[in-house]
Amino acid sequence: SGVEIMDAYPQMQQMPYWYMYVTAPHGGEQARINQGSSMGNYASSFYIINRYKQSDALWGWLHGNNVLGNRYFNSEYQGNGWSAPQVILYEDQSFTYTEPTEENNSLIKTFEKGLVSARDSWDNDAAMVTFTCGYGQSGCWNHPDDNSFTFYAKGESFIIDLGEGKLNSSDHNVLLVDGKGMHFSGGSTMVKGELQANMILEDGSLYLRGNNLSSYLYTNLKASIRHLVFGGGDTPFVLIFDYARTDGKEHNYSTNFYTSANNTVKVDESGKFATITGSRNKEVCYVIPYAGEGNVSLHTDKAGNNAITTENVTSSMHLQATLFITANPDGSMPQVEFSTESKAVTVNLTRSEGGEETTQSYVFRFGELVSPGEMPEETEPVTTEAPTEAPTEAPTEATTEDIVEATETDAKSETEKKADSTAETQVTTEDLPAESDDETKADQVSSGGCNSTVGAGSVLATAVASAFFIGKKKKRK
Repeated sequence: SGVEIMDAYPQMQQMPYWYMYVTAPHGGEQARINQGSSMGNYASSFYIINRYKQSDALWGWLHGNNVLGNRYFNSEYQGNGWSAPQVILYEDQSFTYTEPTEENNSLIKTFEKGLVSARDSWDNDAAMVTFTCGYGQSGCWNHPDDNSFTFYAKGESFIIDLGEGKLNSSDHNVLLVDGKGMHFSGGSTMVKGELQANMILEDGSLYLRGNNLSSYLYTNLKASIRHLVFGGGDTPFVLIFDYARTDGKEHNYSTNFYTSANNTVKVDESGKFATITGSRNKEVCYVIPYAGEGNVSLHTDKAGNNAITTENVTSSMHLQATLFITANPDGSMPQVEFSTESKAVTVNLTRSEGGEETTQSYVFRFGELVSPGEMPEETEPVTTEAPTEAPTEAPTEATTEDIVEATETDAKSETEKKADSTAETQVTTEDLPAESDDETKADQVSSGGCNSTVGAGSVLATAVASAFFIGKKKKRK
């Protein structure tokens, strides 16, 4: 009839920007988030770009398909040949792309579903992190991965998500308790987490916090919060801090951190840190965990995947910081100091920026990020307990307002369990010398394309303008 249907759906017109913001800085691949691990339907996105003259999104489309820089379309595009004729028909050859700029394209993009994508520049060697804690389309499209993240830097894919068909929490870099993770969100069950914090810190780094307690249905968890700090520049890093509390009994807390299958993973002889060496530029990322008063161990993934697994067995609260940081420009290892005092974990990070060493400090206490010298009184937050059975409707997730101070009785009980909890412990880099049966399996998912990638026309992603990323990336020589 000559009526343009897409004109009535301005949110759908933003689809190309979704792909632009989840494309890895080096191009040719997208960050895998839930079931979608590639652009999928190239034609619909390309049509929108040409119809509404989105020149920056055209750059993102070409960059995501590995076209720019005299490179060929990637294999995924060639394998999706049914859309190629449509792309030819839609192309406006008088329309050219423009490279995104920090002035016109924010470095941080927050999506309504609870996903944040942030980078330190639009360069090919930029650092980028994604973090998800929210809701997704019910069924196989919504993986049990609240609080998962990815990390790209210096042209490498250091921490990734395994993508489509991975329907257990053990397939994602999220907390497992005795091997058990979150409940798979299939059928009428719609579990979700909550993105509680998204802000720029005084030092220019990005701070995110996710509460995914309501996603755990078959564990004894009473609190589950992940903090994430992202810093770019010459020595990019991601620092996560996991706070979890159960029933006071001894439990095994573990996390699988997956990396690209082509990367090289090695645990140091000291057992205190590991290295990920990228396959593209041979850049190195150090993985350094610290479990406060507990004892965290590192090993390569027992299931044979290219991953690093951390484990912490404790009867107290699970307080674990894990640092992912690239080598300094001169190839040296950045210095990091961890310490615990009054159940607060302090991380002092010294890295190279602009040819000079800079030190950044972060103090985590339960569900908060606090500044040194501003320590709150020793009170532990209590959150709504996760249900023990799958609900018939979506459970209510714990929010910031749900976090209240523990009673004096609880505090006293915790102190008696750990009399030496205030004793200070320190670790520095200078001193560093099977899935649960309770998890819903992938074969329980009904058929209907759950093991295929998401097509651009089947997902609606609403982009919300984000804060400015004030930590500007310095040009590297």
